[in-house]
Amino acid sequence: MFFLAVMAVAGYYVFMRAVAGGDYVTVPAIVGMPFAEAYTTLVDSGLAVGEVRERFNQSVPKSHVISQRPRAGKVVRKGRKVYPTVSMGADLAEVPDLIGQTQTEAEATLARTGQFTVRQPVSHMPHPTAPDIVIGQDPPAGKAAAIGATIALLVSSGAGGRGFLMPDLVNMPQDDAVRTIERMGLKPVPILVDAPDAPMDVVLEQTPPPGTTVRADDEVSFKVRSSKPVEGAWREIRIRYVTPESWVERRVRFDVINKDGVSWTLFPQPKDYEAGQPPRYPGGTPFTIPLRFRDQVTVEVYLDGVRVQSYYYEGDADPVVTRYAAPPEGTPSG
Repeated sequence: MFFLAVMAVAGYYVFMRAVAGGDYVTVPAIVGMPFAEAYTTLVDSGLAVGEVRERFNQSVPKSHVISQRPRAGKVVRKGRKVYPTVSMGADLAEVPDLIGQTQTEAEATLARTGQFTVRQPVSHMPHPTAPDIVIGQDPPAGKAAAIGATIALLVSSGAGGRGFLMPDLVNMPQDDAVRTIERMGLKPVPILVDAPDAPMDVVLEQTPPPGTTVRADDEVSFKVRSSKPVEGAWREIRIRYVTPESWVERRVRFDVINKDGVSWTLFPQPKDYEAGQPPRYPGGTPFTIPLRFRDQVTVEVYLDGVRVQSYYYEGDADPVVTRYAAPPEGTPSG
């Protein structure tokens, strides 16, 4: 027994000397790391990277380590290979189009593919469409989703012309938004906006907002920064004008003329009047006037009743700006 005890102590002493001498290292934990970071961690620890295996994984992000062999914390010789398994991301499949099918047909469609299931419970809402017809789905048709994911269905409960709730369209691709609006019996009204920092081809804002009660044939407008022409779309613009420097205050008016020659005053409105008189502004006053139009429009700026500038907009083209002689200071306004 004494001999065995001596041998054990001696073996432990030799092992500790070897570790202290740098011949052994502890395997670091690399699970969950991006592979590039895991690779550097292993090399810096004096280990080598063995064959890398790749697997689809629904929860671990793509290019991150799922598992490792040998396990973290194990003491091994320097230069030992560590074999990581790296995620290829979720195994994806295209979501089928279920809108227009009955709930039973939609469930059967998903069962045939074996890739998705219906999220329970299924949501129902009053809608002009016949009862039991799928009128909405999330994720939308054509989108790639992880195999095994659930698909939320919105099913009509009928109820004729009763009101129903407006779904959330924000961040939805514009083509999907149009299909969703039309399938709900509503009228889509796209509004093209000039917003360089906004994402392209997705809904930025919507009116009415989500959760609002709407009825069949109601209009639903949504703002989008589109990469392609959109037939019948409105365009949202801002007319900018600065009054010339002046020692007297001036009256400013913006008139709009549409493609049919119909004109109206965009600014000022009656609420802007003071004691029944149109407002006056000092020189250097900046104006930014919002306007929506279809196809083409002309905006004319009047200073003390005299036309001084016009803007002609057509489609997505830059405006044609025409400047006229400004009236002298103190000119009576018309």
